[in-house]
Amino acid sequence: MLIVFAIAAGAVGREAHLLDAVPARPVFDPDEATTWIAERLPPQATATLSYGELGQIVTWTLDLLRQRAGVARTSGEVPDAGEPAVIDIDSAVDYSVTEAMALGVELHRDDVRAAVEQVMAYLETIGAVGPEAADD
Repeated sequence: MLIVFAIAAGAVGREAHLLDAVPARPVFDPDEATTWIAERLPPQATATLSYGELGQIVTWTLDLLRQRAGVARTSGEVPDAGEPAVIDIDSAVDYSVTEAMALGVELHRDDVRAAVEQVMAYLETIGAVGPEAADD
């Protein structure tokens, strides 16, 4: 009986060590992200953007990332990372403003910029994207 316990303890310990060495995959929760972002927006942006509009900006920013980089749509999907993609804030702001206009929603560029910057900060915080690329 003692031998069986020792083998089981060794196997569990080995697996725990292996799992500890593998970094956790980042999981994006849209509601958690929107709340996190809303808490960090400057007062001007929180005064003019509704929670729904902020959620749309989050969605549009992710849509742009999906178009340009390997981004999983579900937690079980593993994207083909391919080459590194650089998403600049200006293109994400332009994309969000264009999408909003298509829906008949007018958003101020400064508010959208503040939101997109926080989306990128959130994605970096959870480990879903790398740090800002250096200018070459």
